[in-house]
Amino acid sequence: MAGRLVGGSMLRGTVEIETADRGVITARVDHEITSLLSAYANRRITAEVLVSTVRSPHGREHHSYVVLYLALHTS
Repeated sequence: MAGRLVGGSMLRGTVEIETADRGVITARVDHEITSLLSAYANRRITAEVLVSTVRSPHGREHHSYVVLYLALHTS
């Protein structure tokens, strides 16, 4: 997934990534990635993300995201 790191919380262990196709997603991360928040803030990144999808009996979908790897985007 490519996008821009627009926020995050070291306390909650989350990052917010703005993507062109999904908007802003909130993903869980481990401590190693939250330590990069200040260095990567508001910069283009590439992330390997595990996406889990749950569908309700009525067809509504909910997606959960976990970042496995995060790096600055190289052009």
